[in-house]
Amino acid sequence: MVGLPWTEEEKQILLDMYDHAPIKEIQRRLPNRTYEAITSFARKRLNLSRSRWLYRTKYCLVCGIELTSENTYVSSFKSAYHICKKCHQRKGKKWADANREKTRTFVQNWWKKNPYYRKEYMRKNAGKIREYSRNHTLTTTVNGKQVRLCGITKRPRPLACELCGHLGFLTYHHWKIEGTDVYGIWICRRCHAFVERYEKGFADKYFKLKEQVNKELVKVVI
Repeated sequence: MVGLPWTEEEKQILLDMYDHAPIKEIQRRLPNRTYEAITSFARKRLNLSRSRWLYRTKYCLVCGIELTSENTYVSSFKSAYHICKKCHQRKGKKWADANREKTRTFVQNWWKKNPYYRKEYMRKNAGKIREYSRNHTLTTTVNGKQVRLCGITKRPRPLACELCGHLGFLTYHHWKIEGTDVYGIWICRRCHAFVERYEKGFADKYFKLKEQVNKELVKVVI
């Protein structure tokens, strides 16, 4: 293919990769082009340039794997601190865990300043948010106040109520929390109302009242 015109696809590959990707990676994407053809066309026709240090093969400073355009971020590949995506994400999570309050404040302020992106994110990820909220959040009462617990783990949600077998909307009735694990059952709204009243002693009151009324009726009949 040497000497033949460059296709639009080949030009786009150079525009996307030439300034930061390793030359071996570019040659892998353009197997029918020589090194001289790639550099000449990129410099003379597309006015692209790359620093000399980009020609060297780079390795992640944390795990040691060879860096390519697929396993690293462009900003990381251009900087002097070379790190792969997995190590970058692991490092970011470690910092966020150690600075939870600072991270929470930053995220909240960013969302307030960018309401459009918040609405767009909520629209695109409505299903994921709903699924996470269903399995990892819980609204309960603590010391007389209603609070929302996040990051907890519930039992897997069944298709039907675990008490009556009703198919439809299910709620999570819990009775014990240990760390992030929440002990409970998935039941429908009617069963949930029944269980709540039973645990508050309404069942004992009902049976006592029933027994009392039966005795009164027996006396009246006699």
